[in-house]
Amino acid sequence: MADLLAACSQVQVSDGQRKESWQYRQQKLRQLDSWVATGRVAIATRDDGWNGTLHWKQFKEGYEIKIIAPFAKGTVMLKGNSAGVTLYPDDEPPEHSDNATRLLAKRLGWHVPVESLKYWMLGLPDPDSNQQDFVIKLDDSGRLSGLVQSGWKVKFLRYQQVNGDELPDKIFLENGNLSVRVVVQSWS
Repeated sequence: MADLLAACSQVQVSDGQRKESWQYRQQKLRQLDSWVATGRVAIATRDDGWNGTLHWKQFKEGYEIKIIAPFAKGTVMLKGNSAGVTLYPDDEPPEHSDNATRLLAKRLGWHVPVESLKYWMLGLPDPDSNQQDFVIKLDDSGRLSGLVQSGWKVKFLRYQQVNGDELPDKIFLENGNLSVRVVVQSWS
């Protein structure tokens, strides 16, 4: 038995196999246009930190992202579609914009790329981003382990099985003074 385990640990994955697996994964994951992820999110700047529970519902035509802070410190909801996005902060009137990233930056000081994050949550690069600034690193299973896109460094630290797919459940993002950590506890 020990010989079998030793032999298994020495199996090498070729770049061709890794790339082929990556191509297959991309095709399959790009078909997921509706999903729900729940977990935890932490956002930190040089001067401040914030964390909460994350509920993300992605639909074909839009999304709803809700972040609930612990100890009743507030809830932020972001609802968006092709017509724009609306931010619903606690105890304040909602605000509408055509761009979620700019709206979050204006209201909360977070320059989080929501438009790209919906792809990164699935372990994919954003196909709508400038393709020339895009660098990927694959693990032996052909999954993204690292991505540099639009000035963001994204690390995919762990995956979980979800209905026959492997989806990220631990994602760390960095861009200058801002870091975002997402830990997904459940996918559906």
